[in-house]
Amino acid sequence: MKRSSILLSFLLCFSGVFAKELMPVVMLEKSTFDRHISEDSAVYIFNFDIPDNESNRELIFAIDQEENQKVKLIDNHSLEITTSSGEHSFQFYYTDRFYEVSTGKLLIRSQYKDEYSVRLEDALYPIEVEKPVIYFYPEKETETRVKLKVKGELAFTYPLYKDQWIFTANPNGDLTFGDKTYNYLFWESVKMTKKTDIKEGFIVEGRNVIEFLEEKLTLAGLNSKEQADFITYWGPQLQRNHYNYIRFEFNDDCDKYAELDIEPKPDNLYRINMLWKTIDSRIPIENQEMIRINRDGFTVVEWGGQKIP
Repeated sequence: MKRSSILLSFLLCFSGVFAKELMPVVMLEKSTFDRHISEDSAVYIFNFDIPDNESNRELIFAIDQEENQKVKLIDNHSLEITTSSGEHSFQFYYTDRFYEVSTGKLLIRSQYKDEYSVRLEDALYPIEVEKPVIYFYPEKETETRVKLKVKGELAFTYPLYKDQWIFTANPNGDLTFGDKTYNYLFWESVKMTKKTDIKEGFIVEGRNVIEFLEEKLTLAGLNSKEQADFITYWGPQLQRNHYNYIRFEFNDDCDKYAELDIEPKPDNLYRINMLWKTIDSRIPIENQEMIRINRDGFTVVEWGGQKIP
């Protein structure tokens, strides 16, 4: 499947979330008097729109901001709560995939059973993991095999990836596939992820982004070619924005996008991934420390990035 088709299919599925935005998250479906309910008591029933493919059937809730309670859902989707009549507020947490739901105050009359539908809003967003490229620097000519364990769907690779890449890596960085030579391996993917909170990182004006990237990539230990490839790809996208939020991820943190299985195992595998988003103004933030490459021995370097929601 072509890269554009994969991304479009993710977006079409995701658009269903926006199609529901006009619907209330919590909606009263019916209110029924029940003489079997004790006087001054009432029953709330909440029906959750849990997808059929969700295996978890437990939920955490709190009433009136009191202690959290973990319960098993009735028929895998309903929760029944008996309490006093009057106004009560509820908070529901299902899994990390969905946002927590807060109901606000819900009024219920004595000896009534009120039934509500609760729509769980998906907290995951589709992102494109853009242009991770992988460089190889063996100490001698080395037959190399690379397997990608992508967390999502591959959208594009170059050279073409068929279960693995097999090539000869040369000390000057050239990668030889038969009679063809490449500078690096290229892959992109599409995956679902949670919305990223702005925490540590950097706030960078668009007009200063080239100088910023040169400084940070030098601190990270990228060589001149790697820096040029990085900056010529990301620089134009970042430079047009008034302000950018930028945060780097390193090494094991990149496994959430894909794991790299490389044989022979390099002495050093360095991965750097840049998250960024456009923001309207400068905000206070704790600057991030850069982690530097160790280039002793057989070294593999990967960089990539994505625009985050």
